Amino acid sequence: MSFNIPDGVYPSLYVHVPFCLKRCPYCAFYKRLWDPTLEKSYLDALEKEVLSIQENSSSFNIKSLFIGGGTPNSLTLPSFSRMLKILSVFKGRFEVLEKTVEMNPEAVTPAYLRCLETYGYTRVSLGIQSFDKNELKLLGRIHNVKTIYKAVEIVKDSKLLSWNMDFMFGFPDSDWNGVRKSLDKAMEVDPPHISLYALTIEKGTLFEKHGIQPVVQENDYRQYQNICRYLKAKGYLHYEVSAFAKPGHECSHNKNYWTYGDFIGVGPSADSYLNGCHSKNTSNFSQYVKQPTPSIFKGKLISDSQKKSEFILSNLRLISGFLLSTYRQRFGSDVLKDFEKEIEELIGNRWLRLYKGRLQTTKKGLVMLNEVLIRFV
Repeated sequence: MSFNIPDGVYPSLYVHVPFCLKRCPYCAFYKRLWDPTLEKSYLDALEKEVLSIQENSSSFNIKSLFIGGGTPNSLTLPSFSRMLKILSVFKGRFEVLEKTVEMNPEAVTPAYLRCLETYGYTRVSLGIQSFDKNELKLLGRIHNVKTIYKAVEIVKDSKLLSWNMDFMFGFPDSDWNGVRKSLDKAMEVDPPHISLYALTIEKGTLFEKHGIQPVVQENDYRQYQNICRYLKAKGYLHYEVSAFAKPGHECSHNKNYWTYGDFIGVGPSADSYLNGCHSKNTSNFSQYVKQPTPSIFKGKLISDSQKKSEFILSNLRLISGFLLSTYRQRFGSDVLKDFEKEIEELIGNRWLRLYKGRLQTTKKGLVMLNEVLIRFV
């Protein structure tokens, strides 16, 4: 078995750690409750999958690395260190490679941060979600506000180059005043990057089973618009629908997704997109640990029309949109002709605009992004 990555293709690498210390009632990502036996089985399988990619692929460099989950720092420290050592076989494209790990505040310690420094990691993404104790309780989070401040202090005392704060809004019966109070507390610790997500009720979650409803849509939109204005006034660049960064702190790994770049996923349930092929690792944990064959070796080639659609779905999440010339160079056709009816309608609604050779989502369109993107599915 062999697999060649063409010259000039620099994929990002995503690593899925499927363990959590507790199941959050809103989360739909693939996960299992942490167990020491399962932890070892997972790492043994991950090592086999990574070595299989290395041994059966042409030599290649990765563009960025992101470890998510689940909760990566639910792993014990020795296992956490072993995981980073396993992944160290991948070479980076750049001298300073962006390498990110998601971490939950309750398990952030100086020892974990020293481990990240040892293996050259540059960035941490903290799953904070809120500074309101009642909202944290609703979300089923283990940490409290005091824990957040302690975790942030540990991260800021490290040698990492940047860090992100995951934040949520749109809770049941919430309003802008409550969101602003939580954001005011976030500003006290001055995060270089903030990712903000509206609460959605996903199928199969405990929230869905218990009939939990997010804030009404009109209020949700108002909160989002106020958040955008608030963070702009605080010096953050709004560069993607859910992402805000201080200058120089944009997440290059996620930008690779949003510009429809190649990426390899390892670990159970991880997706990949490489050489025009989609693939996905099994979401069956037992099956994964028994046979951790990289899904990229059996990827499914997708059609040109699907590639065009996915390119637009990704790029319209970016505030800058995309150059018409980039689309033409990539696909050999004109996006204004390929999607003439859809684009004319959305420009008429003032949800899209053409500006300096770019197709972009307007401020109104960002608020209605799902309605915009569904036109291109």
